Amino acid sequence: MNFFAKKKFLISESQELPVVNAVLNVDKELRLKRGDVELAIHFNTKEELVEGLADYEEIVKIVHEKLGVSFEQAKRVRKDLEGIIDVDNGIIVLVKVPNTQIGKICLSLYALGSTGGTTEEIAAISHVHDSTRIILNHKDYKKYFRKISRANYVLSDVGLSYVTTKIIPSLREDPNNASD
Repeated sequence: MNFFAKKKFLISESQELPVVNAVLNVDKELRLKRGDVELAIHFNTKEELVEGLADYEEIVKIVHEKLGVSFEQAKRVRKDLEGIIDVDNGIIVLVKVPNTQIGKICLSLYALGSTGGTTEEIAAISHVHDSTRIILNHKDYKKYFRKISRANYVLSDVGLSYVTTKIIPSLREDPNNASD
């Protein structure tokens, strides 16, 4: 088990997220579980808690750099996508791939979930490079996407329907992938 202690912080990482107990002469404790790491902040007063939380971003950075563990939630494959996508070291991988670029991009966005993804994330998952120019802003395909910020997209209702009624069923039926 790796652990890192700074001021009144204790950080532990393992499969079960065990708690590292230490006698620190404190009355209160705040536990934050995110991703692979559990962070415990020990404090007696509100001021000590505020001081401890002020170092949170620095601690996250140090833990990631030194221990290689992340405070990010580990991505998991949703049940409806089992056998179609996989997650490898937190990266979504298409196991079964639609034959069209629009299908790849829509499936990638569906796998990313309701928060959608940036053009870089979409390209990394779908392997459709320059997806913004080719697909996302193309007049025939705009109906499938909604831009939620400068470079972040989600599926529209039409795109969601396309993935759930056409792409996923066709990938499930054809063991050699499918045309969509």
